[in-house]
Amino acid sequence: MKTHFGFHVNAFLQIKIVSYIPIVHRVIKVHEKENGDIEFLTKGGNIKVDDRGSYKEGENWLEKKDVVGRARGLLPYVGTVTIIKNGYPKFQYAVLAVMGACVLLKRES
Repeated sequence: MKTHFGFHVNAFLQIKIVSYIPIVHRVIKVHEKENGDIEFLTKGGNIKVDDRGSYKEGENWLEKKDVVGRARGLLPYVGTVTIIKNGYPKFQYAVLAVMGACVLLKRES
C-alpha cells in the first residue's frame, strides 16, 4: 500500500469540509497530481457513496489543507448524534434542558 504523507486508502482522517465541525471519514482514493501534490477522496462509514456531495462547490477532491488530524480509534454511529442535533433544533433544546436539570439536581444533593 503506497502512502503519500499518511494519506493512503483506508486511512481515517479528521477533515474539515464546508461545516465548522471536523468529521472523521475514510480515504477511498488517493490521486497524485503531475506537480506532486496529493488529493484524496473520502467516504463516511455508513454512507454508500463518496463525500463529493459534501465538498465545497466545484471541489471533487480534498487536499492536505483540509486535514485536521488522523483518527487513532473509531466510534461508529457517533456522527448520527451530530446530524440529529443540527437537523432538529428541538432535540438540541431537549438535550440542553436535561443537562441543565442534571446540574441543578446535582447541586441539591
